[in-house]
Amino acid sequence: MTTRLFNLESYVNCCQYANQFNKSIDRLTPSPGDLPRGYKNLIKDFGDYRYLNQPIFTGHYPSKLAVNPTETTYMGTQLSTGETPRLFIIPDTIDLLTLSTSNFLASQEAYLYSSAYHYWNNYSILQNSQITRPLLFLNLDNWVGREMITIEIQNNIPILKHQTPIKHQFNLNTLDTYQLICKDLASEILATYFPKLANTSQTLEHLANYLQKVAFFQQPIINQENITFVSEIWHKSRIFYKKVTVSRQKIREIILNRVNLNKIKNLIQSYPQYQFVLVSQYHSLIKSQVRYSLPGVICISSQLGEFDRIWQYKQNHGSRFHLFGIYLDKIEFKIGIEGQERWIQLTEGDIISYEGESRELIGKIPELDNKDTFRIPQDNLNPTLPIRVNGADFCKDDTPQDYSISVVENEVTEDVEVRIKFTLKPGSSPLLEVEDIKNKYHIKAELTNRIVTVKYYGYIPYLKLSQTRAEKSQQQVELFRYNGDRYQTLQNYLQEVIAKLDRIFQKNSPVKRRQYQEFNNFLSKMTTILPKNIYNLDVLQYINPEELTELTQILEDDRWHQITKIINIYPSNNIDKTNCVKSSLIWVGKLYKFSPYILSDFYFNQSQESQILDDTKINYEYFLYLARTAINESRQQQYFNLCNNSERFTNEGYMWGYGRILLWYFNFQDAGNILNYRNHFRQILEYLRQQNPTSLNNQYKQNVFLSLSYLLGFREFDAGFCQPNSQEYYLAKEVINRFADDRIMLNQVSKEKSLNQLFEELIEGKSTETDCDNLVQGS
Repeated sequence: MTTRLFNLESYVNCCQYANQFNKSIDRLTPSPGDLPRGYKNLIKDFGDYRYLNQPIFTGHYPSKLAVNPTETTYMGTQLSTGETPRLFIIPDTIDLLTLSTSNFLASQEAYLYSSAYHYWNNYSILQNSQITRPLLFLNLDNWVGREMITIEIQNNIPILKHQTPIKHQFNLNTLDTYQLICKDLASEILATYFPKLANTSQTLEHLANYLQKVAFFQQPIINQENITFVSEIWHKSRIFYKKVTVSRQKIREIILNRVNLNKIKNLIQSYPQYQFVLVSQYHSLIKSQVRYSLPGVICISSQLGEFDRIWQYKQNHGSRFHLFGIYLDKIEFKIGIEGQERWIQLTEGDIISYEGESRELIGKIPELDNKDTFRIPQDNLNPTLPIRVNGADFCKDDTPQDYSISVVENEVTEDVEVRIKFTLKPGSSPLLEVEDIKNKYHIKAELTNRIVTVKYYGYIPYLKLSQTRAEKSQQQVELFRYNGDRYQTLQNYLQEVIAKLDRIFQKNSPVKRRQYQEFNNFLSKMTTILPKNIYNLDVLQYINPEELTELTQILEDDRWHQITKIINIYPSNNIDKTNCVKSSLIWVGKLYKFSPYILSDFYFNQSQESQILDDTKINYEYFLYLARTAINESRQQQYFNLCNNSERFTNEGYMWGYGRILLWYFNFQDAGNILNYRNHFRQILEYLRQQNPTSLNNQYKQNVFLSLSYLLGFREFDAGFCQPNSQEYYLAKEVINRFADDRIMLNQVSKEKSLNQLFEELIEGKSTETDCDNLVQGS
């Protein structure tokens, strides 16, 4: 038997196999910090499937007609020996308890941490580097990670320290970098050999995927100045093969154009106490530039090097030779002692557990001379022990875990004195044993989901709303930070918009109808060029401008104020002009907190205000614009004041904006003075009480019940607002009863509960935390 090696940390390998078996790489991509389950499932499905490696270098082709000499191959890398069928390289960031309780590995599978693998794979280089500091491996071929794990070398064995991960803000997205390098190389080939196809997106994408499928940068091209290979060209639903030549220098330029060595340098300079090791498939092509730009950094290849030899040595020496060690996590459990709950720490000091070695940890009470026994009272023979790892709840699938203990015997007439013991072993599940000191009773212990007491709410807590805004902002920033292509697309699009504005208003010449049509169409493309993300948010909806300074620099250009010239065309009887005004309002609004860079505080002048608010051709878009740009108290007050002067709350567009301002921007804690919330709450309810539910369209009902639900947030800071026996409360109950037969659904919030049901549960103080979480998902 021999071992096959699978690098689950390698984005490059995953791309290779995804293209080989026509699978979507996006579906295989794990979230940062997660186990690469999608990639491992691909291996499970196709790991024993034989396929032909495509020989791309002409030197491998026979000179005359012959039987295909190419042997079939499997996924992974076949090692020369080994009793374990499959060895997986996994992320450093996966701690022992998470790995052991995740059911990620089968019984005949073993694992090795990524940094430990690269240490042994390049053992000679690292041994000759006279390392005096802890190591940090920075891998340009791997999935994006938010953390790095430090590696100490003790007796030539790499030791991982999970307790103190380095949470870095390194925004070089290795995934995007690899995709863009392949795309740039494909573009160079097409421009040279197929110039008429160079701008055909499908042809370009196919060739880029082909380069990933054959793992081009892992091919034996090290000593060739001009690299000749067979490319695969898609054209008009057919595939053609063409021998092409690309210089080594051109490939080097493409790589260095995308691998930002300055960003890497900044990261390294932030952590001078560590020795950085840069791992990449580009090693042979750019090592001289790396040594020049990053002095002191050790640069190594990600391709198979010495590991096969090390693995053979491991097979011969077994448990006497450890491939890695781990500083054990700080593990605690909570238990009641003399009427008080106490956290008992299992690990004291720095304890290292080596691969293949068991470590027994016994719970002790330091204040009682390290007493190592505990009592299970006879009136509670099924206690649960909450577990913490490194100060945080230990979770499975985001659910906190407890160890549940039960004394199995039916009749127990005394307290049971026990010893609590954990056995940890890298590569195996942690074992909790609860031993009866007197050896009289059989005791079971198992890991279970924590039972959480349900708390009910009568409003959405402002802290939850604030945290949700911050989380969504972070998620959106990361879409740009870890997706350079998306960021570049937005910047390119903005530059095109400003160029079109210049052409429209050049030399103050009259704007033609055709120009309005063209500009309107171009503005409308924003939602297709930058579609909503997986959270159904516009791409800039929650982001603070200081998070994307490159974008603010583009928007600070004075030429953007020409947008005002278009918006001020209103009123106009020309449909093209009116449509252009509407598109401009929508477009600027969708910049959200970035909008002041274009329009500092745009409202129509007073004489136009009432006209546009009553103009059904455009007022809907105007209300949306005003809401999206209501990023400060002044703008919010202006918007809310519209409701004070007339029955604006009967307008669908106004109610859409009313609820969104409360959801996106409003500070319930400090800004109650800018909104007459009691009066508005009663006005809206009084209007609904008088309406036939069937006479109102569904979108209006969605917006009005969302707005009412968000207004209840003032209950947290106003003890008298909408309490039982109050006018607001009885009026709300009347409206609830009037709409009782009308299920006002909004799937973005909930597929089970209607918005009027959620409002009713808030009114009655029966809303769960899940309901509150769902309500703040509106957008």
